[in-house]
Amino acid sequence: MRALVVGADGFAGRWLVRHLVESGDQVWAAGGPRFVPPLEDDVESVSLDVRDTEAATSFVRRSAPEAIYFLAGVSAAEKRDDPELAIGVSVNGAMNVLLGCVGLAAPIRFLYVSTAYVYGSAPGPLTEMSPERPVALYAAAKLAGERALGTLAQAAGVELVVARPFNHIGPGQRESFLVPTIARQIAAGEGVVHLRSAATVRDYTDVRDVVRAYRLLVQRGELGSVYNIASGSGTSTADLVSASAALAGVEVRLDAADPDMGIGERMVGDAARLRALGWSPGYALDQTLRDVLEEWTTPR
Repeated sequence: MRALVVGADGFAGRWLVRHLVESGDQVWAAGGPRFVPPLEDDVESVSLDVRDTEAATSFVRRSAPEAIYFLAGVSAAEKRDDPELAIGVSVNGAMNVLLGCVGLAAPIRFLYVSTAYVYGSAPGPLTEMSPERPVALYAAAKLAGERALGTLAQAAGVELVVARPFNHIGPGQRESFLVPTIARQIAAGEGVVHLRSAATVRDYTDVRDVVRAYRLLVQRGELGSVYNIASGSGTSTADLVSASAALAGVEVRLDAADPDMGIGERMVGDAARLRALGWSPGYALDQTLRDVLEEWTTPR
């Protein structure tokens, strides 16, 4: 299958490109404006600002994909409060890629990777039918992208499927995210892990399982449908620290700047719809945490 990955230089994007190549797909990869090619052997890769209509549509038409994976988004914490950037990438950028599909041989499968943060916090498992209550600009922009594409995809000759991944973790994630932050501090050997809070509960899935789900959704996802990608289990930040320390064979003290922050804040997903297609996680949480710890304990 000829596949185009937009947002290929991100954490999940790099793992997705690797998975697609290993699965025998012919891959084109577009990283962000600051990306410096190449990405992988035998993968044509470019830097691309998806907000540039001409550049985005031109690259889509040149690659003539059978499948598009749109992972681009503004995930960096320091940029998530920029509405022009968030909307420009998650909404306008996605629409530019969609425009590039007009006139190409149909049908083109288009996987729009949104986020489970469109739901917000809830006490019970979140299904695709749960109310949408985005509480951050990133999630609101992703939800707007879902809506825009859902309205126009058919007219562009595109078969749209939406993925809503819950928190995904694994090797290669930037240090600014929670799990590598924990691993780095444990590897430092100081016996303490400093975090803002410890009570928040999230649903963690290995990124390698997440990208398998992406390809499965392109192959078998129902046209126009939304799919959660989740383990179905909730883990608190404090439990992540305890599990990571146990795997490292050390004792650490958790220093939470605001111990009450995040109490009652819970996001756990129900991925029954995805599981019905044949997907299930292959990596246990302990294995993922072990692999991340190894990154930080192995001399670089």
